[in-house]
Amino acid sequence: MAEFVHMKRHFEREGEAVYYLNQKGREITGCEKEYKWTEQVEHHLMRNDLYIHFGCPKDWNPEQKIKFQVRDQLRLTEKIITTDVVFTKDGKYYLVEVDRTQSMAENKKKIRQYAELQNAMKQKFGTPVIVFYTVSNLRKERLKQWCHEYGLNCIVLTKQDIILSAQ
Repeated sequence: MAEFVHMKRHFEREGEAVYYLNQKGREITGCEKEYKWTEQVEHHLMRNDLYIHFGCPKDWNPEQKIKFQVRDQLRLTEKIITTDVVFTKDGKYYLVEVDRTQSMAENKKKIRQYAELQNAMKQKFGTPVIVFYTVSNLRKERLKQWCHEYGLNCIVLTKQDIILSAQ
C-alpha cells in the first residue's frame, strides 16, 4: 500500500501512523479531493474516536448548523448553533463539541449559547445530551462545572476516558 498513501507519525497519538491517499492512491480510488496534513487532522481523529466510542451511529452528521426559532420578547428570531457532530442513540439526540485547542473563554461562550437555546432545543430534540470531548482532566472539570451551572445535560470525556472504556 505504500505506493498509494502518505504516512505520518502523529505525536499527539503516541507516534501512531496516520495514512492518507497520495496522488496515485486518489487516481486509483477515484477520490477527487486532495487531503493534506493540517492542524485539523487531530480534530477529525478525535471526532472519529467518539464515533467508535458511541458505536458508529448510522446518523452521524459532522459539522452541522442547526437553526432554531426563538421568541425574543415580541418577535421570533432565528438562532444558529454549529456543532461538531449531531447523532442519535437510543432515541436521544447528542450534540458533540470536540475541544482540542479552543480557548476556555470560547468554550464558555458555546456553553452559554447552548443554555440560551435550551427551550428551543427541547422543542426540536427533546432534551439533548451535550458531549464535550477534550484533552485534559483540568479542561474536563471546568467544562463539567460550567455545564452544571447552566443546567445542561452533558457528558464530558477525555482521550483517557475513551481509552479506558475501550479496554
